[in-house]
Amino acid sequence: MKRALFLFALAALCRPTVAQPTPLHADFEAQFSVWLDGQVARAQEIAHVSFVEVASREIDSPYGVRRSAFEARLSGTPGEPSWDRELLAFTLNGEDIPRDKWDPMDRRWRHWLRGPVEEMTDILLIPPRLFPHLRPAGPPQHDDLDGIPAFRFDTLPKDAQGPIQRATFWFARDDFRLLRSRVLAQPPGRGNHLRVDVDYLRAEGLDVPQARRIEGTLQIKRRIRVFSALILYEATYRDYAFR
Repeated sequence: MKRALFLFALAALCRPTVAQPTPLHADFEAQFSVWLDGQVARAQEIAHVSFVEVASREIDSPYGVRRSAFEARLSGTPGEPSWDRELLAFTLNGEDIPRDKWDPMDRRWRHWLRGPVEEMTDILLIPPRLFPHLRPAGPPQHDDLDGIPAFRFDTLPKDAQGPIQRATFWFARDDFRLLRSRVLAQPPGRGNHLRVDVDYLRAEGLDVPQARRIEGTLQIKRRIRVFSALILYEATYRDYAFR
């Protein structure tokens, strides 16, 4: 994504949200500016990145529980809106599935997530692309994330009609690495609610996903009936390769 879009997001997110910025606010603003500028610059240097996703998915509906597990290689450019996926393995309810069935089953899951939400969950893998769609909900706060001193920064969507309801980011206070993002989303349709958590690690100067968890409820249509389903998606990421 072009640098101007990130700079626009930076101006929006770093604008003081209180009349007299506190030292905490000023410190966060300065570090956030450096972090975002560095992430954008590093992403522009990377022509291609690939990594492996190992995931399990569970759908609990009136028709029973379906559990699938897969391994896939994701590849693309950090600034692009989506990732290419190559499935490497796929099981359903613990049984191996023929190769020609992998892609249709994967597409069905992604259809249930709905287009805007699927794009949002993919954007969270490299989150700076999400910032232009957000505005600060208030000043940052000190927090503790799994024993790590952190800044917590809450944001709200600029577009109230979009799927995002709230997004929260945690940055390490010592070196300002992105530690975690959490998005509450409402896909189109009544009764649809999702929570998406992503944990990050730093690789080759870029904050990239280490684990992702999606859970919530979705309205799913089967034949002429619509029913509520509980969904759970858990994934880990490894084997990063940059060029």
